[in-house]
Amino acid sequence: MIDSEKHDSSIPVPTMDSRGKRKWLYPDRRSGANSRKRKLTAFALIAIYLVTPWIQFQGRPLFRIDVLEKKAYFFGLVMRVNEANILAIILATFAIILLLATLVKGRIWCSFGCPQTVFVDWVIRPIEELIEGSAHHRRRIDRESWTFQTWTKKIFKHILFFGVAFIVSNAFLAYFIAPDKLLHWMIQPPSEHPVPFLFMTAVLFVFYGDLAWFREQFCAYLCPYARFQSVMIDQDTPTVSYDAARGEPRGRGDKKGDCIDCQLCVRVCPTGIDIRQGLQLECVMCARCIDACNLVMTNVKKPTGLIRLASQNELLGSRVTPVWKRPKVIAYTIAIGILLSIGIMRTFGRSTLAINVIRAPGASFSTLPDQRHGNMFILQIANNSDSDLHLSIQPQTKGLELLCAECNSIIKKHGEIRISAIAAFDAGLSNSVATLKEATSSQTFELPLIGP
Repeated sequence: MIDSEKHDSSIPVPTMDSRGKRKWLYPDRRSGANSRKRKLTAFALIAIYLVTPWIQFQGRPLFRIDVLEKKAYFFGLVMRVNEANILAIILATFAIILLLATLVKGRIWCSFGCPQTVFVDWVIRPIEELIEGSAHHRRRIDRESWTFQTWTKKIFKHILFFGVAFIVSNAFLAYFIAPDKLLHWMIQPPSEHPVPFLFMTAVLFVFYGDLAWFREQFCAYLCPYARFQSVMIDQDTPTVSYDAARGEPRGRGDKKGDCIDCQLCVRVCPTGIDIRQGLQLECVMCARCIDACNLVMTNVKKPTGLIRLASQNELLGSRVTPVWKRPKVIAYTIAIGILLSIGIMRTFGRSTLAINVIRAPGASFSTLPDQRHGNMFILQIANNSDSDLHLSIQPQTKGLELLCAECNSIIKKHGEIRISAIAAFDAGLSNSVATLKEATSSQTFELPLIGP
């Protein structure tokens, strides 16, 4: 909650005072239909966030961008670092779906899905309320001289915050590092893996600092989503809006509007804004102000909906354009369709074996004891199928011999091998291109032969 004085519109950020000093927020909590929906959704999402890294699908992680294995797992698909374009297409598709959802339904990601909002609103603040009491009590504790009891509450609160940050940070890391590897790093002495230990510790303290202290500042300063809001929405996008035509002038009396200027909508706001000043980038559309205002309107025997989800056209009494006729909706839908088509073609059009030929560093060619010339190559071969494959590489060009110990071997499903091979050839093939064939999959690939 911010102080009871009216919001100063000259202050650029509601969490700062006129001197640029942070203004700590003590948001009140009021129950209501919107809060109940968000609470149920938050608990379900918390379970999903924490459990997903451990879920296996078809013997592989359900979703993980594994930085150690240099692979990405996505609902049964396995993509390697050289197939990052497929992952980029998938992520771009989800990004545009988010843009479309924002355009049609407003900032539902911020209000319902964002982990920052979910954990701060439904884990961190409830812990604070349980230990230190209501917003009024928390503000009074921070303003008065701290006693032994105050210190005890603060320390206990931050111990719990640290525990939450430990769980959340490691769940976050498990999306990028295999959980068994993380557990190994946790239980082994830090001296055995100093770099991973320092990295995990840094991530832990970043999450602790964010959840325990930074909080709504992330939404106001760092989150790019809020900055894109004006680009993503239009006059028909529903936002948390104050009906100024009905509410003004504020106050109590026969000649006043419905807004009694109780400030409850400001006191419950987790980012400290006054929604009556219009849409602001700090608004995460949590709808706390809607629940609070509806409660007040009910108590003063006035219609609810003074603050509600409404588009600008709706508030102005203008015609609301149907969803399917809005240009941005059409553009986003087309973009999603194009990206999905490209992603499906790229994913299911992959070869069973992905073969990448790299010339080994060093001399361009060498002369073998039998006077033939030799080129050194490195073959990176990946198995994109769900079964083990037998590898058999045979030269298709006359006069070429492939000297390779592993050119006949087994590649495990979704496995990858790296083979060193020497292409031996007569002088007549110098500075030409030779063809090789992988007999099992009938794939051909070429080797540029360099000689004197």
